Amino acid sequence: MESLSTTDHAAHIRKTLKARYGWTSRQVSVKADYYSMGSSIRIRIKDASVPSNVVKAIAETAERIDRCASSGEILSGG
Repeated sequence: MESLSTTDHAAHIRKTLKARYGWTSRQVSVKADYYSMGSSIRIRIKDASVPSNVVKAIAETAERIDRCASSGEILSGG
């Protein structure tokens, strides 16, 4: 899923949560954010009965961090 946009990743997370567990935006909020040097996905669990470890495992499938090959520093563009 590397080539997907942040919005597409957020939609995929939302769809997976709904398909596997039946959770809707009333239980878990998934939003894509964009800013000058990148983007992120914010996930908020609204229902205490939703296990955070399950949501985290699904969210981690969309995680991507760009690092410098020689120094290992996190890249932020430019």
